[in-house]
Amino acid sequence: MPEQTGALNLIDNERYVYSLGCGFDFPNPMGSSKTVGLDFAFQHSILASRDTRKSVEFADMDGDGTAETRVLGYPGFRSGGDVFVLSGAFYLNF
Repeated sequence: MPEQTGALNLIDNERYVYSLGCGFDFPNPMGSSKTVGLDFAFQHSILASRDTRKSVEFADMDGDGTAETRVLGYPGFRSGGDVFVLSGAFYLNF
């Protein structure tokens, strides 16, 4: 995503992702031929830090020639961070 210097704030940082997952099947404790299973997964996304500088404090959003809308994030902001996801599932195999 190009640098967002105007009224828009489309934040799209580079990200680095790694994940781990595993699954297990077990005999059905009720004696059926169907098995039960467990799945687990973990994911970590690292969003690269990015500085954004706004060029204007007000923008003309309705096209009438007058800049009346305050630009969110003026004069600038920093984005980035971490996203953690942990999931699990219990299932019955038919």
